[in-house]
Amino acid sequence: MGAKSPIIDAANQLKKDIVVDEEAFEKAAKGFEELAQKINSLITNVQDMLIQLGIGWNTPAGRKYIESCQGYLLVQLAAQKVVCAHVSENLRTAKALYRSVFEEYRTVINELNSGE
Repeated sequence: MGAKSPIIDAANQLKKDIVVDEEAFEKAAKGFEELAQKINSLITNVQDMLIQLGIGWNTPAGRKYIESCQGYLLVQLAAQKVVCAHVSENLRTAKALYRSVFEEYRTVINELNSGE
């Protein structure tokens, strides 16, 4: 059994100590983008449902209920959609800003691995 190289030890330790996952940024950004799209579909479905309810609930209490849903539920859903879209954009921006860090990390790991 031969002794391990200090370079191999350093490369292995670096891989354990530093986790740099460029794809995690993209996966998370895509997930939040998809969530924003799902929320948008939900908003459309709720709006359609409220129109249908409004037809059958054409009373003062029914109109008040529909107004409260439009004024609260739809507003909150729209706000959540904006948040998810914003998080997605920020993750993509962060990935772009960290591109040089990802490249340098890969270079260091490749150099350490080539010294094996």
